This record gives sequence, C-alpha cells and structure tokens, in this order.
Amino acid sequence: MRVGFIGLGNMGGPMAKHILDAGHALTVYDARKEAASTHLQGGARWAESPMAVAAASDIVFTSLPGPKEVEAVVLVRQAKLGASCGVQVPTEEGLTNHSYRVWQLWRKQRCRAERHR
Repeated sequence: MRVGFIGLGNMGGPMAKHILDAGHALTVYDARKEAASTHLQGGARWAESPMAVAAASDIVFTSLPGPKEVEAVVLVRQAKLGASCGVQVPTEEGLTNHSYRVWQLWRKQRCRAERHR
C-alpha cells in the first residue's frame, strides 16, 4: 500500500516512522523539510506539497497542530487532498468535528462534480 503522511512533528513523526518500519511505501510532507530527515534516510519519499502526497498515495494520514492547519491542508486550492475521489479520508487524531464536516462536504461536492464530467 502506498501511504502518505503530512505533519511530522512530535506525534506525526513517530507514527510515520512506524508505517515506514512496517514496510509500506511512504511519501511525506511537513512545513519543515528537516522534520522528515529520519524518514527520508529510512527510504521515504519527499513530496513538495500536500497535494503531491495525495497524488502519490492510496491513503493519506495527517498529524497537524489544529483545525486551522487541517483546513489549510485539506481545503486550500494548492493543497487539495481530496482532488481524487479515490483518496481515502485523511486521518487526524486532532481533527475537530467542524473541520471533518467541512472536508466531507467539500469532498462530496468534488466527487459529484467529477462524476458529471
């Protein structure tokens, strides 16, 4: 399985490392590239943006500081994780109900639009 991980801080870094250690192909992104150094040395691939992580992955996990960061990654035009309806829901241990509902609504509209092309 091709796994993507966005947010390699105190919580996300170790979680992503466990995924890598389990033998999965891992693509990572963090606002600070140096946070990915251990992962890259272990064989992970670096992505230049959250959108690039989504494009390279079957499933994307996030570990971000709060709702503003989650919404920026999921909803900002240059960083649409849900650009493909095939990308599974990002997992966010700190995802607020509001952020999750916003993501679900956006993805539902996006997938509906893709089906009608």
